[in-house]
Amino acid sequence: MNLEELLRTAVDDGVRSVPPGFADGAIRRARRQRRTTRIAVAGGVAACALAAAAVAVVDPADPRTDAPPAESPDPAPDVLVDDVTDFDAVRTGSVPSLPWYADGALHVEDTSTPFDVPFTELSLDRVDGGFVALVRDHQQGAVLYLVRDGAEPEQVHVGTLSDVVVSPDGRAFAWATPTSAGDGPARGMVTVTDARTGRDRFSSAEFDTSAHPVHFAGPDEVVVETELSGVLLYSTMRPGSTASWPGPVPSDGSQAAMSPDGRLVATVDGTTHVIWDRSAAEQTIWRLEPGQRDPRFSPDSRLLASVAADGISVQDALTGATFDSFPATDPGPPRWESAATVVFIARSDDGDAAAEAVVRCTVGEGCELATEPGPRGRIRLGD
Repeated sequence: MNLEELLRTAVDDGVRSVPPGFADGAIRRARRQRRTTRIAVAGGVAACALAAAAVAVVDPADPRTDAPPAESPDPAPDVLVDDVTDFDAVRTGSVPSLPWYADGALHVEDTSTPFDVPFTELSLDRVDGGFVALVRDHQQGAVLYLVRDGAEPEQVHVGTLSDVVVSPDGRAFAWATPTSAGDGPARGMVTVTDARTGRDRFSSAEFDTSAHPVHFAGPDEVVVETELSGVLLYSTMRPGSTASWPGPVPSDGSQAAMSPDGRLVATVDGTTHVIWDRSAAEQTIWRLEPGQRDPRFSPDSRLLASVAADGISVQDALTGATFDSFPATDPGPPRWESAATVVFIARSDDGDAAAEAVVRCTVGEGCELATEPGPRGRIRLGD
């Protein structure tokens, strides 16, 4: 029997004239206090139980006239909430299965690997047996690291770098950098690197310098996006060959995102994001509201999550109909943990108690904390 069960038993057995759930409320308040102080002392818990029983035990035949007004009940610990602006009202669930950085280490689930590398920006992905970390720093520029679980970071490339994408099986990752071939013009080289060995599997320098990988369409098949004259073009790169996709998308190339099935593209048109259907004659199908940003398609291409003015919005990717919304303070970009679950960094702003945490929200159900709240600036979700 753990301490919380002992407390519940001691209080509920010893108290017969208080509302049901008295012990559960005390435990929830103790949890909130523990989040703030980070101290749990067995003797203190036992004393709390005895004190609670001492002040609350009365004869059921003698109704109390000096009892203070009852507090509003806290949410039950097994209930998800939609609003995550108040961390004290949100339960804590399992840690993210997506990678994140906090307190000088890279984390995923129960894995923690020291990462003593300075950075101003961090893009972080999980690969088979470790992490790929792209850091940007005012001193060194951009550096791409392969970090195996529990090992030291290994440099893969230093210089101008695109974002990184990882294969579905986690065994490879793709990235792009400008390159020159003799006296010819600079070209964009896209490289696929083995996640276990750090060696390059294959590469191609057939692209414009604006090219960057979007995602893997298979273990050795990479979709590459290129911007030419205000139009986004897409190609498939395989070992020894590349092939162009039909259906260019008019765009300024800023902050574009493609659905995993390749059908939809979200990109900026003026001040708003536009959703394009590459398979339809009329490609523009709907627009995000002004102010919505950082669109991310779900793994099954069915939903689109974005940062709205007051939190995170989840919409139908084809129609724009709202599926769910989660009020949050200054949230970071959402990342899909599964086809129905998004995680993001949310921040509270309660005076001296300002904090941040990774939050997990499940469409149609609600949200929970995926990490304990801590000081602001401590966590990076890697996107």
